Amino acid sequence: MKTKNLIQQKSFDFAIQIIDVYKELKRAKEYDLAKQLLRSGTAIGAMIMESEHAESRADFIHKLSMALKEANECKYWINILHGPGYIDKKTHTPLSSQIRQILRLLVSIVKSSKRKLANIQFLISLRGLQDERSFATNTIIPERHLHSNLGPPVAPGGILPV
Repeated sequence: MKTKNLIQQKSFDFAIQIIDVYKELKRAKEYDLAKQLLRSGTAIGAMIMESEHAESRADFIHKLSMALKEANECKYWINILHGPGYIDKKTHTPLSSQIRQILRLLVSIVKSSKRKLANIQFLISLRGLQDERSFATNTIIPERHLHSNLGPPVAPGGILPV
């Protein structure tokens, strides 16, 4: 799968590698740990894909926060499997590097999305509006910013220009 979205591409590529490791662990008859790794390693990309069609900015943040939790769990299983030698250093090192990159990206996206949501909620409360939709129709910020992953432009200090 080729995509212009970096986090989607990285999580997809990572999931493919996790599936390969899972197959090797099954051959070694290490079923329980293999299932844990497979579930957490493939759930990351699934949650990221779900976030693409989130119902709201809060839902978007929630889905990516779930992906972040799965990534943390997957990092744990990678390290557990490396400890007693179920996966060797040649496999562990790139998986560890990739999951750290995914974690950094997810943390960054979640933090910036939460900041943008807080800014919007603050402005909504100042204007006495009901929700993001009424905010979009009563402000100079184009509505496309409210419904994209990029969000509205944020001025220095984290306050939205109005």
